[in-house]
Amino acid sequence: MHKQLRNVKFLCFMMVMLSFVEFAMLPPAYTYANNSSELAIQSLATGFRESKVVRQDGTVWAWGANEDGRLGDGTTDNKLYPIQLKGVTDTVEVTSGQSFTVALHKDGTVWSWGWNIYGQLGDGTTENKSSPIQVSGLTDVTAISSGAAHTLALKSDGTVWAWGWNQYGQLGVNITDSKLVPVQVEGLTDVTAISSGLSDGAAVKRDGTVWVWGNNRSAESSMGTLGSEEWKSVPVQLSGLTNVVAVAEGKYTTAVKRDGTVWAWRWNQNGKNENKTVPFQVKGLKDIIAVSGGRGHNLALNKDGTVWAWGGNFTGQLGDGTTDERTDPIRVSDLTDIIAVTASSADHNLALRKDGTVWAWGANEAGQLGDGSTESQRYPVQVNFAGGDGKPALIGGATFNDVTGHWAESMISWAYANKVIDGYQDGSFKPDNNVSEAEFLAIFLKMFGVQAAGSNNHWADAFYTFSEAHHFPIQGIGNAAELRSAFINRETVAGIIAAADGTHLLKDEAIQYLLDKGYSSGKTSATVVGYKGRDLLTRAEAIQFVKNVKDKGMTLK
Repeated sequence: MHKQLRNVKFLCFMMVMLSFVEFAMLPPAYTYANNSSELAIQSLATGFRESKVVRQDGTVWAWGANEDGRLGDGTTDNKLYPIQLKGVTDTVEVTSGQSFTVALHKDGTVWSWGWNIYGQLGDGTTENKSSPIQVSGLTDVTAISSGAAHTLALKSDGTVWAWGWNQYGQLGVNITDSKLVPVQVEGLTDVTAISSGLSDGAAVKRDGTVWVWGNNRSAESSMGTLGSEEWKSVPVQLSGLTNVVAVAEGKYTTAVKRDGTVWAWRWNQNGKNENKTVPFQVKGLKDIIAVSGGRGHNLALNKDGTVWAWGGNFTGQLGDGTTDERTDPIRVSDLTDIIAVTASSADHNLALRKDGTVWAWGANEAGQLGDGSTESQRYPVQVNFAGGDGKPALIGGATFNDVTGHWAESMISWAYANKVIDGYQDGSFKPDNNVSEAEFLAIFLKMFGVQAAGSNNHWADAFYTFSEAHHFPIQGIGNAAELRSAFINRETVAGIIAAADGTHLLKDEAIQYLLDKGYSSGKTSATVVGYKGRDLLTRAEAIQFVKNVKDKGMTLK
């Protein structure tokens, strides 16, 4: 009875989604990161109001929605910071559907856990699983992609396998019965890339052609039957598109050609719900190496490391600081050196930077941005990987792997010993990275015994409460998260230190105060000009300021 009731609820939910919001439950899109040993993160994935990353050590970390216990930590509390998923190891890629997760192991086997009413876990049963179980009979898998309740797997021999929900023929086996174990998608060979939609699938062959199957309402223009409720239960070739290397489902289904151009179908680029029967080139994009699709927006990654976005923007998911819809791609603000991107089915995004940091923006009602808040962000914010106490502390040690010989090495060791700082999960400190306002306040105030308190909003709330009470000249008052995450310059730091010392000065006067008190000797000389107030502060310089004021006996006024 319980199973029948949940089945009815799921089908009702699907019908509502298909009728009113196309692709409201899209599968997680993903791209591989550079598999460099210098990076702590090797791949990204996003699900419905949740985010996941796979680390180089094969562990999986997740944050965001957890009301159904999908994160496997024994609770149903949403997670505002990443936690490690227990019992999940040797992983290279993860993908999520509606309340279930599928993981690809480095040995080519596939494992899954979560909801299983349609056999989407692929273990031959319909029983839910709270811990990973192996998908039956699958080996030599190189890529995976999940829809609402089905999954596709690409094997090294170029064949595609599918299992789970099959009401619209999304398994590609010429019937519409759900499958509890993987079955081979008919007629597909020499496949190099796959992508799942809510209830459909797409594949790219080695010859650059694109093949599609499944629900024809959610992919009608790609199958050439406009206005029809029919579906295709076996793959058919998409006409008018060749030389494709990658494909991604989304409001627009997008494809990257070998020449770096991006092509789309399903919806017109003029922003109206007008289907396009023939793929069209997306304006203004070139040198693109990856694409990803969300519920109502798309992302494109340029080979120069910049990210471009277009489509819906009501939660700031385009990352341009506005909520204005964009029919043409616009560059996501402040993102450089990006090597992987993913857009989610719940209007948020992740990006992996070359230095190993993860950035997020867009919707955040379940904490899926991992910044310690539940506020949507119109600009990218850095994901704060949590320690055991749930704070945005980073994993470090007595000796960091990137400070030997650095000019601030001894000060960094001093700050670590005094519990002012921690390092990153890869054992580094990144002394020359710039510092946000929130990060500087945390470093500075922790030296004087001010500690972060638990908060359901932003991890630095305690530091901002103290700073506001002492009239520090800061920008992030009132939980303006985008301002808290903005890099701080040396001029602003001078004003903060002066205020902490009981003197409220700004700009050149604050700089001169620091020079006179001996709290700074400047950057190039002990003058206002040599102080270089407009330069952004680095992590090493932040430690230097803290050490200087402590050595001078400064106390908080």
